[in-house]
Amino acid sequence: MVWNKDCAGRYVASFVVDVDCSRLQPDTKAVGPDPGLASIAVDSDGEKIAPPKFLRSGLKRIKRLQRSLGRRVKGSSNRQKARLHPAKAYAKVADKRLDVLHKLDTRLIGENRTVVSEDLNVAGMLKNRRLARPVADSGWRMPRTLLESRTEMYGREIKVISRGEPAFRTCSTCGHKDGKKELSVRVWTCPACGAEHDHDINAARTILAASPAARINACGDEDKTCLQASGVEAEIRLQSRRTVMSSSLTKGIPVLEGGEEGRSFLPNALMNHGPQR
Repeated sequence: MVWNKDCAGRYVASFVVDVDCSRLQPDTKAVGPDPGLASIAVDSDGEKIAPPKFLRSGLKRIKRLQRSLGRRVKGSSNRQKARLHPAKAYAKVADKRLDVLHKLDTRLIGENRTVVSEDLNVAGMLKNRRLARPVADSGWRMPRTLLESRTEMYGREIKVISRGEPAFRTCSTCGHKDGKKELSVRVWTCPACGAEHDHDINAARTILAASPAARINACGDEDKTCLQASGVEAEIRLQSRRTVMSSSLTKGIPVLEGGEEGRSFLPNALMNHGPQR
């Protein structure tokens, strides 16, 4: 057993034990949670989990303790005592956040076989003065770290997709990649298929569809991701719509409905390729 003392003056005991981890029941469900500022996570099923924002709620008290520390004389015993007060406040915020993330990861592991995560540039976001505090308060990188340590223990798996094209710019219905969008745009419509998307829910579904974990295999055909399969279905619907439209154009025209006799009077272009649009 090893005893350590953290910066907040708390003693922590570290020791190793043998634990018999029981594997969870086999499941085929996969989920792609997407972290956000308005929600700590949005899964591909459309559920939004509100962020606790512990730092934001305790920031007023932390500032007051920091000002009290600044008024103490450097090197004095009172300054050493005052230094522990903001340190304990920060540690309390971190403990609350870690507890929420532990419960969130336990739920994701228990309900899903595979968890798909996006490789976000969290370090780069922390350099943005407008995003640094809310991103740090949500702890975007911590859920992935906790998942990586638990998936092997409970017989689950985690898939990480490359950051590449931002997930929120890709339509989860047809796969169309739209242009750049501001963070203030929370709902947008795909110009290709006309589907209306919520910013966060669409990103979560795109993350799940981009992973090899989300596969659709029908009758021995080639495996396709959910995003590819949805694109194929959209193309089939478009072809069916064209067929119905072509039938409606020829209906009621004797020359076009006259069978072989009627077709003999048609130009070669219409006989070979059908009505021109």
